Amino acid sequence: MKQKLISLVLITGILILAGCSAPQRGSTKGGIQAFELHRDVTVPANKARVVFQHGRAKPAKNLFDWHCELEINTVSESPQRVLADTFMVTSASARIVRDELSGMPAMPFGVIDCGDRFYETHYRLQSTRQPGVRKMICRNGYTFCSGGKFAGRNEMREIFGDWISVR
Repeated sequence: MKQKLISLVLITGILILAGCSAPQRGSTKGGIQAFELHRDVTVPANKARVVFQHGRAKPAKNLFDWHCELEINTVSESPQRVLADTFMVTSASARIVRDELSGMPAMPFGVIDCGDRFYETHYRLQSTRQPGVRKMICRNGYTFCSGGKFAGRNEMREIFGDWISVR
């Protein structure tokens, strides 16, 4: 009888876990074909990214507010300029991570791993005029297992303001 009960509990547990889905990952361009930068922007010294948040270009960000980061290939001791241009999206991927800096994936089972989560989308960019521009990373943080979502066009309008248009 004890053996049957243990088997029943194990089978039930396996079925419950099989029904859980892993964090979203994979290609997700969301219909976004390009990012159009309307004016030059400066990447700060000793950095490879400039942050856009609340309609402004900034050197730093609030992790738990919508933000996007335009990333270039090089870090320099002096500020670098990205010229106004249209950057085509060549691919995109989305993931949910537990730690924005390390990129450690969030556990697929929220009850086991109920901490901060960052919903992020990486857009690989291409420009013939500026091949050193690498990608746009858009993300938002959510605390304590609150429901989250990936940045869409509406969120990007608030993130970029009049700096960038999404096509």
